[in-house]
Amino acid sequence: MTSKNIALTELKNYNRYNNALTRCKAHLQELDTLRWITAEQRAEEREYLEKRIKLLQGVIIPISASVKAMSKEEYTLLRLKYWSEPARKDIEIAKELNISSSTYYRIVKKINKQIEAALRGNKYSDSRKGTVREEKFLRCEEQPENIPDFTKKSSMSVKRYKLE
Repeated sequence: MTSKNIALTELKNYNRYNNALTRCKAHLQELDTLRWITAEQRAEEREYLEKRIKLLQGVIIPISASVKAMSKEEYTLLRLKYWSEPARKDIEIAKELNISSSTYYRIVKKINKQIEAALRGNKYSDSRKGTVREEKFLRCEEQPENIPDFTKKSSMSVKRYKLE
């Protein structure tokens, strides 16, 4: 999946992530009042919730910052295209906003680039204004441990199918 598709997926799920973040924070607050779980279970649950909150905030904060920086027209288009239920056709949205289809797709492309750049940690600027994008790459604070390498064949599978 390309980064553009990931950015669009995160954008479409933004409201769901906000709701999940609210639920996780509430559950984290009420965790100490639960008497039926052991201290070890409470610690595991707290660790899980804190990681989940951090992950959700990693998506929500960049998108909300990008949304706050958008113009009124861009925000309206974003809301109608990605967050309206049921989903509407592009032509219907363009007609409702009284813009041409080419203007509609230009604004959608700009929104997508802004969200993608925000999620990657880049500073996005409009290339038509002559400004330059500043590239920053995401760094993983926590490196996953014991990730198996699925690109290599294991010796067991080679032996299993070996003819004798």
